[in-house]
Amino acid sequence: YCTGCGLCNTNDYSGCSQKDDMPEILEKMIEADVIVFATPVYFYTMCGQLKTFIDRFCSRYTHIIGKEFYFIILVSKIKEVPVAFRSSIISSE
Repeated sequence: YCTGCGLCNTNDYSGCSQKDDMPEILEKMIEADVIVFATPVYFYTMCGQLKTFIDRFCSRYTHIIGKEFYFIILVSKIKEVPVAFRSSIISSE
């Protein structure tokens, strides 16, 4: 998890105080032409794992500006689709 320590802001966004695989993942995202995120929707929002992941790449967001992003959201059948999701619905029916 991002601890908000600010280290990434003091070292030209080249490192994080967390010692994990995130630097390698960020480099792959920077090299990619297209980035795709997929998540189930829980209580009208993305899953916690994706939110945590997004928090962790904030330190390098300037390096992925202009990339092509796609978001795949998965929801179960409901009576009415929330307004926030109506413009991007692809039905399987």
